[in-house]
Amino acid sequence: MSLKNIVSFGSYTPPAPQSFKVSYSDKIKDYDMENGDITRYTTRNALRQFDIQFSVSKSNAENIKTAVQTGGELTVIYNETQIYMYLTAYSETVVTISGKGIHSISITLKECRRAT
Repeated sequence: MSLKNIVSFGSYTPPAPQSFKVSYSDKIKDYDMENGDITRYTTRNALRQFDIQFSVSKSNAENIKTAVQTGGELTVIYNETQIYMYLTAYSETVVTISGKGIHSISITLKECRRAT
């Protein structure tokens, strides 16, 4: 799959990421029963986590930072599906290559699941 336009944050579509990894984790929900018992339901591989790395110019780095660090929930479009996610990790480093500063950005996003 091409990494071009694989993800967008709300209305902002960043340049193609350098790397993109999707991992899955279990969703666990506990229910209190009327007799006092607790029933646990586990849905395997229900929650997504995205690990994304970009190597971009300073202006694109500022746009990405603004898009993901809004605080609270992010609306992420992935494979034409709208997903609600939150930011769990953000790091940025600047590497100078041939006199130009390239910003290397690493982002980790986790999926939000609202109680139904």
